[in-house]
Amino acid sequence: GNRARARTDELREFARGPKMKNRLFLLVRRFSLGVAALAFCVTALATAIPSAPADHIYDPDFLVTRATSAYLHAELESFQTQNQFNVYLAILTASPDLLADYAAELNDSWNSAGYGVVIVFSPPRGEARVVPSPELSLRENGDELTRVFRGTCAPALARGDFSGATRDGTEMVLKRLHQIREQLAQEKHPQSHLPRAWLLGGAASPNVAAPP
Repeated sequence: GNRARARTDELREFARGPKMKNRLFLLVRRFSLGVAALAFCVTALATAIPSAPADHIYDPDFLVTRATSAYLHAELESFQTQNQFNVYLAILTASPDLLADYAAELNDSWNSAGYGVVIVFSPPRGEARVVPSPELSLRENGDELTRVFRGTCAPALARGDFSGATRDGTEMVLKRLHQIREQLAQEKHPQSHLPRAWLLGGAASPNVAAPP
């Protein structure tokens, strides 16, 4: 009787074993797929490109003051009116990718027509990147414009003044871009009058006072 009962138990265990293994396998597989799907969603959210900001400034973490943001908005609007192309400013705590790669992605998305410039600045990390669209045919490339931004914003950044650093660097890049456009126009049409929009002065608007 004991031998028969043991044999019966062995048969039940044998029949039960593969089912348990299959169940465990399915559970592990479903868990793995769930983790993979979650990782994909997190990655997609982290690297998603935001829409082009209507006021030319993307500051999701509010790293600059309202006064600075309003001032730079006016400056960027004025520049766009004078030079017929957009300059967007993205201020980030940290970029989801390498800053240079993320800046290029923003420029491709925000300046889809091929004419524009994107300035990406991470004050907490002291990183910056300026990316002009190739179609602008500017004399200075992104590396040179990036050096202009970094060099100008360095004093305020050393004081921990994120707003001042953003303002100073952006203003200098706008002025340099305006100078480059004027030089190119003069070289192309040395005997003709420059377009009125390019003769209105520097990139800074005379009617807008910089915040303290």
